[in-house]
Amino acid sequence: CAIVEGCSKLFVQSNAFVSGELLVRLLLQFFRQDQVENQDEDFQDEFQVENLRTRQCLSVFFPAWCSTSPQHQHMMSEILIPTLNLKLSTRDRHFAEISENSILQFVLQMTDASQLKLPPNSTEISPEFPVHHAIAVNLAIEAASHVELEKSSGKLFAKFAASLEVKRRDQLAVRTLRILAGKLIDGIVDKIVLKTLSKWSENLRKMDENSEMDSALVEKVEEGSS
Repeated sequence: CAIVEGCSKLFVQSNAFVSGELLVRLLLQFFRQDQVENQDEDFQDEFQVENLRTRQCLSVFFPAWCSTSPQHQHMMSEILIPTLNLKLSTRDRHFAEISENSILQFVLQMTDASQLKLPPNSTEISPEFPVHHAIAVNLAIEAASHVELEKSSGKLFAKFAASLEVKRRDQLAVRTLRILAGKLIDGIVDKIVLKTLSKWSENLRKMDENSEMDSALVEKVEEGSS
C-alpha cells in the first residue's frame, strides 16, 4: 500500500513524471481481488485490510488525477488497450477474474470531459471532441489489427468499439469508424458480433454527412489497422 500511495502522490503532484506502464499496473491493481489461502486468520485479516487500503487509495487517486487535466484523461484513454491486453494474456488468476467491461466502464468514467476541474489559471484547453471518440477509434483499430478476428480479444474490442457513442459533429471520427466497421464486418463470422457490427455500421452511415468514401482517408485508416 505504501508503494501505491507513493506512486499516486507522485502522479498527482508532478506533471513531469508520468509512466503509462505504471498506470496500467495501478489500474489492474485497483480491480484485483486477492484471496489469501492456507494462512492463519490474523494474517488473512491483516492482508485484507492492506488490500482495502490500496483500493481506497486508488479510488481517490484516479478521479483526482484524471479531473485535473485533459492530458491526464488522454493518457487514461491510452492505457485502456494495454490494460485489457495484459489482463487477457496474464496467467495470474486474480487478474483473470477481473471483468473487461468493468475496466472499460471505469476508463470511460475517468475520461468524461464533464468531470474536468481545471484551475482558474490553467492554460490547458478542453478537447473539442470527447476522448471517448479516440477510445472508440483505438478499439476498432486494435480489433481490425487482429489477423484472426475469431480470437476472443478481437471480438471483445470490436464489441466495445461498437458500444461507444460518437457525436455526429465529429465527422472525422464518424468516417474513420465507418471504414473500420466495414473492415471488421468483412473479417468476422460470429453471427452475434456480426449483427452488432452491422447495426453499428448502418448508424455510422446515417451520421456520415458525406456519402462518398474519402479514398485518402480509407488508405490511411487501412494502413494504421494493418
